[in-house]
This record gives sequence, C-alpha cells and structure tokens, in this order.
Amino acid sequence: MRQPMDEVVPRIWLCGVRNWLTTDAVTKVIFTTSWDLLTSTANRCVTETFKTVVRQTGVVHNWPHLAYHEVTALLCLPHLAWSLVALENYSVAVMSSSKAERVKKYSTKDVFGYFSNVKDPDTGELILRPQDVRRNAANFIIAGSDTTASSVAATFFYLSHDPTAYAKVAQEVRSAFESASTIKAGPILNNCVCLRAAINEALRMAPAAPQPLWREAEAGGCVVDGDLIQASLNVGAGIFSLQHNVDAFPDPYKYDIERWIIDPRKGEVKEKERIKEMSRSWAPFFVGSR
Repeated sequence: MRQPMDEVVPRIWLCGVRNWLTTDAVTKVIFTTSWDLLTSTANRCVTETFKTVVRQTGVVHNWPHLAYHEVTALLCLPHLAWSLVALENYSVAVMSSSKAERVKKYSTKDVFGYFSNVKDPDTGELILRPQDVRRNAANFIIAGSDTTASSVAATFFYLSHDPTAYAKVAQEVRSAFESASTIKAGPILNNCVCLRAAINEALRMAPAAPQPLWREAEAGGCVVDGDLIQASLNVGAGIFSLQHNVDAFPDPYKYDIERWIIDPRKGEVKEKERIKEMSRSWAPFFVGSR
C-alpha cells in the first residue's frame, strides 16, 4: 500500500537535513569552510553525488579483479560514472575556498591546510602531489559526511522501533547532562554506555561501508570455512555478513543494545572478554587506525 504524501515528504526532508548537517560539519572541520547546506539550497545537490559515489565504490569493490576492471564497471553502470567528475569538481571548489580562508586569516588551522603542506623533513619538498591532495580531499568529505549521516539515521531508526532501548538511552543522556547546550565530548559523554551501545548496535545492523574486506591468500593458501583458497587469490568478507554472523552475534537480526553492555551479574572479567571477542567481528568502517 502506498504511503500518503504527507507522511513521505517529511521523511524525505529529514533525510536531507541529516546529510546537510553532517556534510556542513565535516567540511567546516576539514576545510574551515562549508557549503552551508542547512541554510542555503544552492549546493544541496552535492549530497546526492556523495551517496552515488558510495554506491559506486561498493559496486566496483565487488567487481572481478581483472585488468581495467574499474573501467568495465563504469561502462556497464554509466548512471554511476557521472559522480566521479562531479566529486572532483566539488573537491576543487571546497579546496579553493579553504585556501582563500587561510589567505584571509593566516592563523586559520584546519586538516586540509595541514596535509596539503606537509613537507619531507630531509628535502623540504611537499610530500603529496596536487592530484594526491585532491583525492584525499574527496575521501575526507565522503568518509565523514555520507557515512556519518547513514549511521545517525540507522541509530534513530532502530531506537524509534525499540521503546525499551530508547527509554534507557534517553534516561541516561538526560541524567548525564543538564541541558542540550552542555552536551560535549569528554568523560561524561564517554560514560554514556547505553548511548554507545545503541550506536554500536546500529552500526552493526546497518554498516555504512558496503564493500568487502579483501585479503590475498599467502604462500601455501589458506582454508576458509572448509574450502582451500589457493595462494595469491583474493578473498573477502562482506561487512554485513561479518556483522550478522550468528557465532559472533546470537540472534543477529535483532537490535539488542544489551549485547554491548557489561552485565555485572555474569562477572566483569568474563563480560569484558565476551565483548572483546564479539568486537573482532565488528568492523563497520573496516579495521585499523585509518
């Protein structure tokens, strides 16, 4: 049954606000400037480009790893190809704005200014080439905007469908902070274990990064789930599959924030070990420090 438009339109608008907010925040931190998506309609098309790039990345990473496989993927999926050109144009524009801000105010410090001017300590030459700077700028924008927006949306979605979990998170946040203006990063926020559990579980249920974690089998090959993988072959685990593994997450299709919370009745040491082991299969944004 089709939903009435008076229900659908507000949801579409809220999805837009979510993307506008995260994109503005990320570009402000990285480039000192932003497209002011929350207050201006002029550049709101950028978020559609970012979403398309994320979808394209997921497709290409699953494409057969043959010579020129990216080209064949784009030829077969032309409706995704336009996003690459658009992304580069947006990246160049925001980089130019960032440079202009630093010229206007020399004391301006931002992420872009730092990594675009890093020099080799021995030679004094710039480490990153202009094309490398552009690519990094594009990665920074997307990695912090669309993925954050998707994660925020997933958290709100699951909490709105779980009254018990929502009540726990709401009570915890309202007890920890006197008002919305006092909410900030720090030890108080870090101690909101129910909030963290709600976010972790949403990231598990709906990971924002779609592509698999590709690895190459080393000499002698390896055995995966009883199958021999020959040496030099690539094998990957989709993040969604990894985070819905019943061995790691019992009842994996249930949104359950309790799985991330230590139950003192079962012993703190045992519970910490359980969560540590479970976290080995939790990789919504891949693994490692980057």
